[in-house]
Amino acid sequence: MLPRTSRILLRGEAGSGKTTLLQWLAVQCASRQLQNVDGWDNLEPFLVRLRRFSHSPLPAPERFLDEVGRHIADEMPPGWVQRHLRRGRAVVLVDGLDEVPDERRREVREWLRQLVGAFPHARFVVTTRPAAVAAGWLRDEGFTEVRLQPMTPRDVRTFVTRWHQALPGGPLDEERDALITAIGARSALRRLAENPLLCALLCALHHQGNGRLPENRMELYDVALRMLLDSRDIERGIEAPVRLSLTEKLVLLRSLAYWLVRNGHTDVPAADAEARITAKLRSMGQIDVTPRTVFRHLLDRGGVLREPVPGRIDFVHRTFQEYLAAQAAVEEDDIGILTANAHRADWREVVVLAAGHAHPAQRERLLDGILRWDTDDQDRLKLDLVALACLETSPVLSERLRNEIEDRASTLIPPSAFEEAEALAAVGEFVLDLLADTEPETPEATAATIRAIALIGGPGAVELLTGYRGARENIVVTELLDARKRFDPGEFAERVLAELPIESLSAGDPADLVGLEHLRHLKAIECDINDPDEFDLAPLAGTSLEAVRLIGDPNYGSTDIGPLGSIPTLRTVDAEVPTHGWARLAELQNLNHLRLTNIEDRDQLSELTPLRYLPALELDWVPDLEDLQGLSFLDCPEELGFHRWPSLRDVHALVRWAGSLTKLCFTECPEVDLSLLPSLTGLRVLELAHTPIPDLRLVSGLSALRELHLHATDDIDLSPLADRPDLKVTATVQSTLFDEETAASDRFEP
Repeated sequence: MLPRTSRILLRGEAGSGKTTLLQWLAVQCASRQLQNVDGWDNLEPFLVRLRRFSHSPLPAPERFLDEVGRHIADEMPPGWVQRHLRRGRAVVLVDGLDEVPDERRREVREWLRQLVGAFPHARFVVTTRPAAVAAGWLRDEGFTEVRLQPMTPRDVRTFVTRWHQALPGGPLDEERDALITAIGARSALRRLAENPLLCALLCALHHQGNGRLPENRMELYDVALRMLLDSRDIERGIEAPVRLSLTEKLVLLRSLAYWLVRNGHTDVPAADAEARITAKLRSMGQIDVTPRTVFRHLLDRGGVLREPVPGRIDFVHRTFQEYLAAQAAVEEDDIGILTANAHRADWREVVVLAAGHAHPAQRERLLDGILRWDTDDQDRLKLDLVALACLETSPVLSERLRNEIEDRASTLIPPSAFEEAEALAAVGEFVLDLLADTEPETPEATAATIRAIALIGGPGAVELLTGYRGARENIVVTELLDARKRFDPGEFAERVLAELPIESLSAGDPADLVGLEHLRHLKAIECDINDPDEFDLAPLAGTSLEAVRLIGDPNYGSTDIGPLGSIPTLRTVDAEVPTHGWARLAELQNLNHLRLTNIEDRDQLSELTPLRYLPALELDWVPDLEDLQGLSFLDCPEELGFHRWPSLRDVHALVRWAGSLTKLCFTECPEVDLSLLPSLTGLRVLELAHTPIPDLRLVSGLSALRELHLHATDDIDLSPLADRPDLKVTATVQSTLFDEETAASDRFEP
């Protein structure tokens, strides 16, 4: 995005990293680290934090340096800032449109318009929370709007790793890995960790807890909400135009959250959300500002509500909506409503959190109601799992209820068979949190648990499956391999499969090749190619493969095997489908066996000229060549195979390799003349299949010959070999039987 436009309006939720991004850009520009980004090399950065001017005039260019300190600013010659802006050698980084009062935002826009007009060649990046200004707010000034995206699971792992690296003292690898595992295994933590601010909160709480997060996540959500709603603006010194206490904010947000859940909404029109806030304010007479002012304050500065698209309102994290709704349900003593909806996916987490908010008597009623609810088998399974999940959030529970819930759970978690795994997976992502705490005792139960996790899917499933990366049992390894197709193949290979004892694989889809460089024990792969245009072998370049076999329908076209030249460990290439790109195989210093299929003319064979060192070569389906002159580039081959050469007659070129050739095979070569066989004195293995068998006196004198394999349709006279007890002979005769009355035929190979 940076090279594409010189003016950016960057939208991002509270804690999404807007300020951090501008600070990073400032440092990168100042230290000349963006030399390779078109238009961003040698720029002087000017960072302007608007919250410092919320009650004072907006800064003129000469005041841009105030951020770096008066001493530095005073050293600069007059007009220095303006000269850089005018020449396009500066970027103005304006942070926090949402942090100035609403009534001054028009003034900010006019200030920006004047800056852009005065310095059209300078670059500008402006940040704001999404709800603070309307879509297209700076469109007329030529700004491109972009949005900061939530962190991906990979981003979260990187964030946690770097957070721990930044701490003073010794390495904290175990603490880091424990937190990454905890975040990945819990759906609620994953949702929180998508936000950099909340991810940092998780890191801090985990570190302060000596490698443990709060035992009850209710405490974690409470801390996160307090930080977003109150403490962050106080620490930044942002003075709010509306004075609402934390308690008042929570009352309003709980009312909205519970209304959303009861009506099955995750987002609503802004007018409906404002109406709900207005209705609740009627019972809060101490607040003396208009409902719209309160609503806009909660949206702009609260950090918990957002406007993801113009005119639609939702909670910045579903977790917060569920937590607040659960608290409201308990306050209204809606235990019956919670019980009646506990089997529903959109209520499940609300019920679990309500068990945490409830006082002991309410909690007993809630869980008794869930356990006694009359329903069908599928919903009964869901309700028993909800009751089990409530144990985590319930600080106090009668022994009777706890024992009953644990007894029921013992038959569900972990699954012992694939049928049970599929039933658990049908309940949904909620089950992942329960499976995170299970330890299957048998390989069969482990495989079933993996099946359930994979069927549920999602980022949390990948994190859980990393716990099985040390598996060695075949049934478990097979199930993990099968699970790969449900996830990003590269990430799954790196995080789950890397250390498994997988030495060989079959791949029927190009996506199966992605990430195989992470499989440390992989030595061989078989690719079933049905569409050569789509089956790109390039992802194999980083692997340590020793053998590659290509199979498929030869009528679909030719596959480029050039990328295999980037696998230095490769020893065998067996292509049973048409291929091209042979010349690159010359890069393979360890290649000792090559099989190619569908050679149409001698010019094709010239591509193999760089492979003069090749010890073993097999050529299959060569319909038009009558001799072996196209192989004259070979120095001293040890093994040669010629398969389905209907026109091959002259093989006298073999004589030049008599000193090195030890194995020779002809298959379906009906015209070949084998009178030169006595000259191949070093031959140890000879195979003739569906090829005219010569007088065996021609081979009886080959003293080095130890194996002779013959496949024919007529009787074979082996008597010339009677004086060769050292020679192992395998002879197979194929017979064809006809039923003349029915004109049907069957073929048998005795």
